[in-house]
Amino acid sequence: MKKLSLLLAFSLAFLFSVMAQENSRVVSSETTQNENDGKNWFLGVGLQGNVYVNDNAKDSKVWTKPSLGGDAFLGKWFSHKVGARLFVEGGSLHPYFNKMQLKETESYIAGRLDLMLNVTNLFRQYSPDRFYNLIAYVGPGYGDTFSDKNRPDKKTSSASLFGGAGLLNTFRLSNNVALFVNIGGNIVNANFDGWKAGEGNKEPTTGYSIKDDSKLNGIASGAIGLIFNLGGSSKKEVVPPPVVPQEQPKQYVLALRSNDANCGSVSGAGTFNEGTRVTAVATPRSGCRFVNWTENGTAVSTSTNYTFPLGANRSLVANYEAIPTPPPPPPPAAAVVLDPVFFRLDKSIIDPEQEIKVQKAAEFLKSNPSAKLHVVGYADVETAYPKYNMALSQRRSKAVANQLVKKYGIDSSRLILDWKGDTVQPFSVNEKNRVVMFSENK
Repeated sequence: MKKLSLLLAFSLAFLFSVMAQENSRVVSSETTQNENDGKNWFLGVGLQGNVYVNDNAKDSKVWTKPSLGGDAFLGKWFSHKVGARLFVEGGSLHPYFNKMQLKETESYIAGRLDLMLNVTNLFRQYSPDRFYNLIAYVGPGYGDTFSDKNRPDKKTSSASLFGGAGLLNTFRLSNNVALFVNIGGNIVNANFDGWKAGEGNKEPTTGYSIKDDSKLNGIASGAIGLIFNLGGSSKKEVVPPPVVPQEQPKQYVLALRSNDANCGSVSGAGTFNEGTRVTAVATPRSGCRFVNWTENGTAVSTSTNYTFPLGANRSLVANYEAIPTPPPPPPPAAAVVLDPVFFRLDKSIIDPEQEIKVQKAAEFLKSNPSAKLHVVGYADVETAYPKYNMALSQRRSKAVANQLVKKYGIDSSRLILDWKGDTVQPFSVNEKNRVVMFSENK
């Protein structure tokens, strides 16, 4: 009995604490769920089947012998999750003793105050049109028996505190009607069936063996019925907070132009809020190039995309300049043509009439300080045999070079000497192959 009293006290404390928490909730104007959604009164009636469970039920299939009863309840949802109801049930009970050899028949009536929690809305968004809801409940109560037959203690009644819990399954049929299927049970004092624990194991009058050593018994039940929604409380109008006019930000003008409309264009001008990051863009045309942005004659940026926060009226100028046309490349230098120096047969002495050709070669070298000359000597095949002709062409090449160095002051490092003898004949006329020829070293 002490345990049952503690259970009931705990249930009541839990019920009122949760109700207080739900009622203290404040729903802001931005909440999509109206604070009154799911709040309404409801009334339910149903047909109930009961099975009395005592210590003797351990050896007996008591669930095969249910008794009939009914229930009714009136309640209110305080939110779409939490509600409470006043629950009344009654009907017949059939406790069994001595492996169902002794059957007691009694009638009872009980009332409970249940805390209800809509488990479906706890985990899903509330919807008044949802077909199915699972509701858990728990609560304390009180019950009494009457019209008893075969009670072991021969009393006509027995009262007990109740502790009930279960699952209520609801199925929406219309806006105001729902079908319910309930599975639950009650915990009662062990003497509710007429036998008090600890008073022996023989029924005083009949002598039947009674096995009932527990302090608490149970009443398992299942019910089906209808719930009628009695309407919800009027919804409170949610007044949005007043709109506070915001101070308009200051606006500034950005003006752009180019110093030469033929060389490029600019973009990005306009009116902007204070602090806006704007970008002035300068696009040069072919043949021109961008130089810089200036403001009041002062250069502020050399980037074609100039980005800055606008904090005052500004007027920028994009400066362009024409790209100079490069001068045409100089014509290629004409090939240097220097006259060859001819010699007489088997001679390596420069004749006076050939001296003018050596002088022109010297003038060319002086006019072109970085130029160098090949000085190549030859001999005709009729002069002598090849070895002799090779030495003769060498003497002729050195004679011209010595004249350029000693008479005209040409640096010998600018002269590249060579001789071919009669191995190469530059002219088809044999007499002309007694020669020294010049060519520029490139």
